[in-house]
Amino acid sequence: MSLPPLKYPVANPKLGEPERKYLKEAIDTNWISSAGPFINQFEESFSSHFGPGHSVAVGSGTMAIELALEAVGVSPGDEVIVPNFTFVGSVSPIYRLHAIPVLAPTEPDGWSMDTRKLESLLTY
Repeated sequence: MSLPPLKYPVANPKLGEPERKYLKEAIDTNWISSAGPFINQFEESFSSHFGPGHSVAVGSGTMAIELALEAVGVSPGDEVIVPNFTFVGSVSPIYRLHAIPVLAPTEPDGWSMDTRKLESLLTY
């Protein structure tokens, strides 16, 4: 039985031979989590491009969002505007920091936040 195509596909990965080789190597060496040579290589490469002290690899986009929110100083009680068409991983870091997510309407044609409505969401 085949499933119908998703109306809103989350991802369409394209894995060629280089990607398959690295995936196999990561699995074969048990480095599929938050440590190992691929992580170190990524951090070093990123730092060499952007400068030392500006990179850290994390295990998920959710953790990346949480660190970014902390880096810009989001603290308890702060409001953070996010699109209402989103994934829980975009909102849970806001709750973890005891801040308040504010769901912004999205544009029907592009699924992005409707910037014409953002000002009405500001409470400061």
